[in-house]
Amino acid sequence: MEENTKDKKKKVGKYRFLFRFIRKTVVLILIIVCLLTFVFQIFRMTGNSMYPYVKDGDFCIFYRLDKIYLNDVVLYEDEKGKERVGRIVASGGQSVTFAEEGGYLVNDYQPIEENPYETYKAEKGKVNYPLLLKEDEYFILNDFRQITTDSRELGGIKKSQIKGKLLFLMRRRNF
Repeated sequence: MEENTKDKKKKVGKYRFLFRFIRKTVVLILIIVCLLTFVFQIFRMTGNSMYPYVKDGDFCIFYRLDKIYLNDVVLYEDEKGKERVGRIVASGGQSVTFAEEGGYLVNDYQPIEENPYETYKAEKGKVNYPLLLKEDEYFILNDFRQITTDSRELGGIKKSQIKGKLLFLMRRRNF
């Protein structure tokens, strides 16, 4: 009788390690899922709208819990639900207008950009200039300004449409 009890204890002891391992693995997976759902978002860039800063195929990690400032690169969702990447050039309360010969003005001043790009307003789109942004809106431009699928075409982007601020970029090469 004692030997049966000892054998059962040995079997339970063998499986105790397995149960602990499974429990720790499940907890770790739940933590990772929560982080990727509420704190971070992974996005693979498609297209060259943010070239040269973010290239086609780059993996981007966006942080959801940070404040957004001018010149930040953000992930946002357009009206159709498509996720896009762009750079904040104006925020709520500011007005944006475009000159016919090129360039744009924020509150009647030309913003200083690290890499100046030729910027023209979109030929198609529903935006009338000067555009006065509401308090919860941002004006977002692509770095590759020949692609005009940004605020020039879409108008002000609401804060609720912004999914995160670029935290980390992993460049893919040779594809």
